Amino acid sequence: GGMGIAVPEEFDNSLNHILEELRRSAWSSPRDISAEEKVASNDLADGRREAVKEAFLHAWRGYQKFAWGEDEITPVSQSGRNWLYMAATMIDSLSTLWMMGLTEEFDQAKQWIEHHLKFDRAKQASVFETNIRILGGLLSAYEFSGETVFLSKAKELGDKLLVSFNNPTGIPYAALDMQKLKGSFPSWSGSSAILSEYGTLQLEFKSLSRHTKDPKYAKAAERVMRIALSAEKRSHKLFPTYLKMATGRFGNRVYTFGALADSFYEYLLKQWLMTKKVETIYRETYDDTIEGLLSFLIKQSSPSKLFYVASYNGRKLTHKMDHLVCFLPAMLVLGVQNGATQAYASELITLAKELAFTCHQIYSRQKTGLSPEFVTFVEGRDFIAPLNQGAYYILRPETLESFFYLYHYTGDPIYQEWGWEIFESIQKHARTEVAFGHIANVNVIPAKVDDRMESFFLAETLKYAYLLFSPPKTFDFDTHVFNTEAHPLQIFDKSELDELKDLPPTPSVSPPTSFTAAESPYHVPLESRHPSMREAPSVPSASSHQQLAQSAMEYTTSLHRTEELTANSAADMEIAAVKSESQAQYSQLTQHAQ
Repeated sequence: GGMGIAVPEEFDNSLNHILEELRRSAWSSPRDISAEEKVASNDLADGRREAVKEAFLHAWRGYQKFAWGEDEITPVSQSGRNWLYMAATMIDSLSTLWMMGLTEEFDQAKQWIEHHLKFDRAKQASVFETNIRILGGLLSAYEFSGETVFLSKAKELGDKLLVSFNNPTGIPYAALDMQKLKGSFPSWSGSSAILSEYGTLQLEFKSLSRHTKDPKYAKAAERVMRIALSAEKRSHKLFPTYLKMATGRFGNRVYTFGALADSFYEYLLKQWLMTKKVETIYRETYDDTIEGLLSFLIKQSSPSKLFYVASYNGRKLTHKMDHLVCFLPAMLVLGVQNGATQAYASELITLAKELAFTCHQIYSRQKTGLSPEFVTFVEGRDFIAPLNQGAYYILRPETLESFFYLYHYTGDPIYQEWGWEIFESIQKHARTEVAFGHIANVNVIPAKVDDRMESFFLAETLKYAYLLFSPPKTFDFDTHVFNTEAHPLQIFDKSELDELKDLPPTPSVSPPTSFTAAESPYHVPLESRHPSMREAPSVPSASSHQQLAQSAMEYTTSLHRTEELTANSAADMEIAAVKSESQAQYSQLTQHAQ
């Protein structure tokens, strides 16, 4: 291995073993696709694309009617809810609206953003989520439309997010009080920054510097990357999930491609792509981590020999795979396509196809045809879905994202078929009168729809579904990269950043003026929303303030959009998995007995 990497002795053996297995895979040679199959899939694509657009508009109209200017629509109770207080669904939808050609809707959103969008309400805004959803959404909308309002709002937000880097090491706080502009870490991470959080700011901050011609954003985001890349010897060429803020050293020995890590690896590759492949440190580090993935975390199930990605909890491998990991085929394909010299290129394409097949199986083996939050791989049974904790599907996009990339690069219509199956299951089980909602348990029919619709359903899930059935040039991989929220950002010359001169410091942000609920741009008279609530006071009570604080703190449980019990150690998770498995077997036995 190279500098700063400690490679265990068995590294090469396990690497060679996995490469052998991949060469033997049925997916290692292209599938024979008949002319009929191609014609059929092209004939179906237009209608399917329109169906996806109709689903998008269904949710968008619900949001406009019941939650305009709020973060989310509540799809069952037909109201709105906030956690970032930044009109998340509206801003997260901008690039999808543009790509679907919905110019009128895009314009209505632009009007609202121009007159009402403020960034001073959340007491606990996740820096990571605000960056990928809000900053990414605004920058992408600016690049598409050229409307300067999006850039000026992006700059205003970027200046606030920079506050999270204000500390001796420059490792950003996880959360920001947008009123007092104070940073904090969630109690469970013990003052450590999370790999997928500090490592998923760079595309957006570099774009912001490029467009504002002010280097300070790129510098801050770049600095934390340098800290991570030089932190210390890394076992297995991978990066631990915690970075200690005080020392700039890694805080644990947990290696995963799921929650807390996933998009860090994606952004290594995309930072290299975004500045036209001149920053080779990112590509080299990415290639290293892919070797680590192959030799250490890629495993096969029994009896079906499905490829999957394990995690390492600091003591041993755990065979639990988050749905989030289903983004990997997309990343692997993007890496191979752009790395003419990449070692193991054909094996990595095979791995992408194998993992996409595993993700397809994780969906198709559930009663609703939708994936749980994670599965546990078990000897003799391939994998099992959780019985309750983690049995939900929260409209996540990663599998559709990978199907889109694989279809784009292989032309194999099987990915359109699998994608359509997922979309049909979403339509069948998650659609409500006004939007779509999370599925409480993917193995209970009829499905119970929870009262939440994450903004990424419109930003990512439906965008990737739409692109899967769109003509090839609808998205141009040569000129854009997707941020991890599926917002396209332009590729540009690194010289554009290098030439930037330090501008005089921007005046510090003035403290927010307080306003009453009635003056708030978010305030919609209650009676217009719920006739039954005419008597309700329009000023929030103390208890609803507590609830707001509570919901703002939810970002800790939904970290990187995963409702992981991160506070519990991986060991507890394993005990729980074994327990739930034995409960499952017990209940099957009792059913047989009856």
